[in-house]
Amino acid sequence: MSIKYKLLPNALTNDGSYAASMRLGDPFDLEAIIADMDERGTTVAESETRAVLIEFLRVIKRQVLAGKRVNLGGLVRLFPSIRGVFLGPDDAYDESRHELVLHAVADRSLLNGLRDAAEVEKLTEPGVLPILQRLYDHGSTTYDNILSPANTATLKGDLLNYNAVRADEGLFLINLTDQTETRVEQVPHNVPKELLFLVPADLPAATSFALELRKRFTPTGALRASRLEATLATA
Repeated sequence: MSIKYKLLPNALTNDGSYAASMRLGDPFDLEAIIADMDERGTTVAESETRAVLIEFLRVIKRQVLAGKRVNLGGLVRLFPSIRGVFLGPDDAYDESRHELVLHAVADRSLLNGLRDAAEVEKLTEPGVLPILQRLYDHGSTTYDNILSPANTATLKGDLLNYNAVRADEGLFLINLTDQTETRVEQVPHNVPKELLFLVPADLPAATSFALELRKRFTPTGALRASRLEATLATA
């Protein structure tokens, strides 16, 4: 995985410079964190992980509301402050003139790790590609692993929506054994950040597949294709 960006004209200057516009995809939420921990072989039950993380978040919120500086070891520091101007030493907080804000400052070790280890990828026009971030298989309740024929699956990412009328656009499952392709025909939810689709019922069992999205960004543009990094296997 890489940190993806494209360049856009810098709206803050008039000198012809450009600024990076990040392509981050959907946030990695609590459920995705739990699923990732489970997939990596944790010995803790999923329900127990969820309960601990929920309580962990409650403690953080409670301590921030109590005016504490919360240090999440090696990740981020959270602390409240007040924004606004006070008229003198006897002035006090007034909701009509002042605002409570929350600061989040990345820990130096996290920043150093990001700068030392992260891969950065520039997306260039006309080579901008759809971003396939994560697949959830509803039949097996797994991420980036199993395909359950005749069950639904949800693909998360960015720039995913395509023209379903054009036969060469869409989601394609590529059999990694014989390279045959199966186009996904039933996609009831086709929006930029999410595709909900029905896994074809006639896929062979115990077979590995690549998931590829093909689309055009303009009606007369070139066909672009991206694959999900994970290899998927039918149950």
